[in-house]
Amino acid sequence: MANGRLYVVQNQLSMIRTGDLLIAAVNRKPITASVWNEYLDTLAVLARNEGAASGGLQYTLDHGPNAEQRKALSLREDELGMDKLRRVAIVSDSILVRGAVTAMSWMIKSSAQTKLNSFKPADYASAFRWLGEQVTFDESQANTAFQQALRAVGLEPEVAAKR
Repeated sequence: MANGRLYVVQNQLSMIRTGDLLIAAVNRKPITASVWNEYLDTLAVLARNEGAASGGLQYTLDHGPNAEQRKALSLREDELGMDKLRRVAIVSDSILVRGAVTAMSWMIKSSAQTKLNSFKPADYASAFRWLGEQVTFDESQANTAFQQALRAVGLEPEVAAKR
């Protein structure tokens, strides 16, 4: 199974599908409303055209969505097929990011069936192994897709592995 198309939102946020896993990466700039809305619109198109993913890996070093952005996500969860999500791995060193994800899970009605886990950037391979317990994808292709997503927003894969 080949990796899907790489989507890049305003050179700040990227996403790529591999198997039943959606990988997203955010650079160090704060996520603006414009970037977030375009991201949600792209997710909706992907869910409609390819079906919703059952797993996600989100890479972000410094920040996650703010309260307004989390609310916008919760309002579109049916359209985005979030009821299909089984596992989401957050790759970040930031305690604030992990807290924002926990807050997001409280707002999303489908989150009761979705397991969340966080990993440090240097341990992203463990995130793939954990996701692979319930999500179908090729780990080698996912690693390639992850590297593409990082580069697309100006992050170096080596930096991710060393943090």
